[in-house]
Amino acid sequence: ADGTDFCGIAWGHPERAWDCTLCEVADVGYGEVKNVRTLTGSTTMSVLGPEWADDRTLFFISDETGWWNPWRIDLTGKAEQIIDEHTEWAEALWHLGRRFIQVLNDGRFIAVHGQVDNRKIAIVDPKTRRFRDVSSNLTQIDSTFSVNENHAYIVGGGNSLPQVLAEVDLNLLRVTRHIYETKIPVDASYFTKPR
Repeated sequence: ADGTDFCGIAWGHPERAWDCTLCEVADVGYGEVKNVRTLTGSTTMSVLGPEWADDRTLFFISDETGWWNPWRIDLTGKAEQIIDEHTEWAEALWHLGRRFIQVLNDGRFIAVHGQVDNRKIAIVDPKTRRFRDVSSNLTQIDSTFSVNENHAYIVGGGNSLPQVLAEVDLNLLRVTRHIYETKIPVDASYFTKPR
């Protein structure tokens, strides 16, 4: 977070990012990246979306327990699971640049979890290892967020509404408005309900 270290994920062909990845950090100075080292990950574990919690700690998603759940790790490699839930907090990394965790100013983070037909936005407190779901009628939510002070902005949809750009009030823990909504050519009553 202070700009002295670089973090990212890596994997080698023919492996795939959703099967086995490494979370690596390196020192950054004078335009060079040096001392690349692996913090976590292996050929049997997928590590996704590392984000700096502070200058010495990262949040990330790992499937070490069989489910993609949130973890934290310090720069010495000491890792601990934040949430242990039998549901996914990430998805296959079909596109680079996905951000499964967005750290908030107060140290909490926003993420998406749940079954594939009923995803939920969650605000996670890593200190207590608890989370609260945001009240929303969205069931399909893109895993990349934009955060500004007390609001988050997300793209999502549901079985009865088209894709929307929505504003989430981080204090009220609910979607407060749809900023933009995709227009559909048929009435929503014709939509099928996924299961």
